[in-house]
Amino acid sequence: SQIRHPNLATIYSSGQTSDNQPYIVSEHIEGFSLADRLRRLEQQQSPAHAVYALTLIRQIASGLALAERLDYFHYELTPKHILLKTVTLKTDDSAVLLNLDMPFEFTMNQDPTEGSYSAPYLSPEQLNNTHIDGRSHVYSLGTILFQLLTGKLPDQNKPSWQLPLLTVSDQETSLRELRGDLAPETYA
Repeated sequence: SQIRHPNLATIYSSGQTSDNQPYIVSEHIEGFSLADRLRRLEQQQSPAHAVYALTLIRQIASGLALAERLDYFHYELTPKHILLKTVTLKTDDSAVLLNLDMPFEFTMNQDPTEGSYSAPYLSPEQLNNTHIDGRSHVYSLGTILFQLLTGKLPDQNKPSWQLPLLTVSDQETSLRELRGDLAPETYA
């Protein structure tokens, strides 16, 4: 609750209910999820503009960098946990990460590959039910960025258990094939 960053929702309290369900009490922020934005882009059959996508990812990465320095990690870094807030000032950052540092034991009770919305975003460490570090954030953010830029998940036709086996070069190649109008720095 002492972490303050414009791209991290302030957490006021967390714990377990009497029936051992986790809860987090965080600040209320007006807006909608990145998952909702991705659905709208899909309906329009239009991927996000590259500058917009990179700006959102940079904002979330900035908040995660602070959290990582303090040994806090996000165990379900997906578009549904990124809120695009209603911006009132042009200087406001629009992306806010929700549910930072969901306790590890709550996620370990689930098989992350069984029909889960989250499975494509999970890092190899998470799919193997091991502890994560900042590299898991990079993996998840890369998946989200790919989806923003192309409107698709990376190698969507492969079963989720194969995702950890993919190489970075495979993903770069498919990004170039799906979106040939990006700057070389974006591919890198």
